[in-house]
Amino acid sequence: MNNINTALQRERQKYKVRTFYLLGFIGCISIFVYFFLLLSNGTKIIILPEEASINAKVKSENFFDLSFNNFIYSFSSKPVFSVSSKGYKKIQETITHENKGKFHEVLMTELPGILNVNINNKNENTQWFLDEKFIFQGEKLEISLPAGQYNLAVNNPFFEKKNTNVIIEKGEPNNLDLELNNINSFIKIDSEPTNATVFINKKKIGQTPMIFKDQGGKYMIEVKKENYEKINETIIITNQNKVNQRNYILELIEAKLKVTTKPKGGNLNINGLVYQTDKFINLKSNKEYIVSYEKAGFKKKSLNLNLKPNEERTETINLEEEYGIVEIISKPKAEIWINEKLSGQTPKLVELRTIQQTIEVRKKNFRSVTNKILPKADKKKVLNISLIDEKTARLQEAKSSYNNSINIEMKLFNPKGDMLQLGAKRHEKGQRANEILRKVNLTKPFYVSLHEVSNENFTNFKEKQLSGNGSFPISNISWIEAAAFCNWLSKKEKLEEFYVIKGGKLIDFKGNSNGYRLLTEAEWEWLSRKANKKKASKFSWGDSFIIPDNYLNIADESAQSNQRNFVKDYDDGYENLAEIGSFNKEKSGLYDLSGNLSEWVHDYYTVTFSDKIEKDPLGKKKGSSHVIKGANWSSGTLTKIRPSYRENGIKGNETTGFRIARYL
Repeated sequence: MNNINTALQRERQKYKVRTFYLLGFIGCISIFVYFFLLLSNGTKIIILPEEASINAKVKSENFFDLSFNNFIYSFSSKPVFSVSSKGYKKIQETITHENKGKFHEVLMTELPGILNVNINNKNENTQWFLDEKFIFQGEKLEISLPAGQYNLAVNNPFFEKKNTNVIIEKGEPNNLDLELNNINSFIKIDSEPTNATVFINKKKIGQTPMIFKDQGGKYMIEVKKENYEKINETIIITNQNKVNQRNYILELIEAKLKVTTKPKGGNLNINGLVYQTDKFINLKSNKEYIVSYEKAGFKKKSLNLNLKPNEERTETINLEEEYGIVEIISKPKAEIWINEKLSGQTPKLVELRTIQQTIEVRKKNFRSVTNKILPKADKKKVLNISLIDEKTARLQEAKSSYNNSINIEMKLFNPKGDMLQLGAKRHEKGQRANEILRKVNLTKPFYVSLHEVSNENFTNFKEKQLSGNGSFPISNISWIEAAAFCNWLSKKEKLEEFYVIKGGKLIDFKGNSNGYRLLTEAEWEWLSRKANKKKASKFSWGDSFIIPDNYLNIADESAQSNQRNFVKDYDDGYENLAEIGSFNKEKSGLYDLSGNLSEWVHDYYTVTFSDKIEKDPLGKKKGSSHVIKGANWSSGTLTKIRPSYRENGIKGNETTGFRIARYL
């Protein structure tokens, strides 16, 4: 008993000691807090928005600082504290020196709520809307939203649309599971012809016409009927098209047709469409077809066909040759050449294959006419051709002028059978004995150079010591040199050479050649006296003895100091030779025909009397010298200025040049 009392006494003593120490500790703490609050400056924390301050907790982040009733007490110069409140984002800030012991304002930010929505039938094409605004497409919705009330719309294409209101709390999740309602839909299926079997998703459903009812989704439709091509289609039923209607037009199963033909290379036509022969062609069955085959030169052949479903048929078409009648007439009569083979003379009826034929009508000295013709079996064709003589044809085609390969301008003249009396009568003033009267008839069109051949022109053929620059007419040229120049130019332009020259001598000339040559005496005098005039004149400008101004270069008054003979009252502006083209055109349209330089002509020099009319005379083929026509810069007498004046020579001199010509 005593032992128990002793133990109890000891415990009481221990309790008193512990209580004493506890009260002492609390007293010390209280004293410390008291002095701390007296000595420190408390900073009031003002929390915004006001709603956040209701449940806000302010906590000092420094060990020796105190927080109490939204105040921070600290000996630190920059106390750090944190504020937390339900539904708001926790913040941590530092009290500045300026705010310490005063007020420090903090603004808290609301935490968003989380909306999680699942649906009973997930589909990646599901569309999600909040307050009628599209926000997402996918199987489910997970989104952060500010607190508030929203209208949620769910559109899964295979179910009815769903609308519901949702409330979002700050910082709180809202988990929803929504049940979507099935679509009540149907597909009406018909066909032509009817009683076709319908399979949906590979399962036999029935025969057309029929109605298939089901929910939204994807359906594979197959429609079959014997002897008809099957039809496959995928129909998607959504809440936008709950009702679907189909009327399928069934096509008969195709047949195959191959057409072999003889001859090959024609056109195979089936109901207006072109196909290849000797190959199988897919055609619709139970349909009427007109099969035709044709080839130029053969009679067309046609077949009428009707093919059964799945039938495979081969047909053969052999064509017969076809002919047509062609009547060929020409004026004058001429040879008929068909495809380069002689076939007689016009007029003639010929039987020809109904393919393109080349028919040519030929006659010597006439321009041939060629026609491409396609004979017809049911209609005679007539070719009525008027042939044009070669000269007329060439004249019609000829250019009025052209520049040749060395830039000499050539002008076309057509005497048209003009008659001219060469020479001069005995009583004509200035007449000489060698100017015998000759009647000529010029029928051939010819080109003649507009100017006399220049130094520049001649040096293309042969280098020569020249007097004056390239624009002056060439002089000091012998007749044979002038003829050789003509042959060189003909060869250059691939024309037949007019002169036959061997060893520097004239052997012969080719009167029908179209190569370059010298003017004939008759052509020269016709150009000077008659070309572009109503009648022949004594002088190149007319019958008057007065020379027109700037018309020709002769020995004028300026030549009286060094020449015995000169023309009075005329001044051409040049003491001797002038550049080509320095004077006006003559009546003929040529330059310097009657002056500047005398000109070599083609003819051998002869003095022969004849009463016959000479047609396009070229003169004799043998002789000792050649005719020189026209006045020159040294001519000072009336005799020499007349076009009928004629001289002769062989060698060149300073007063003689030439111009070129050629027959058309």
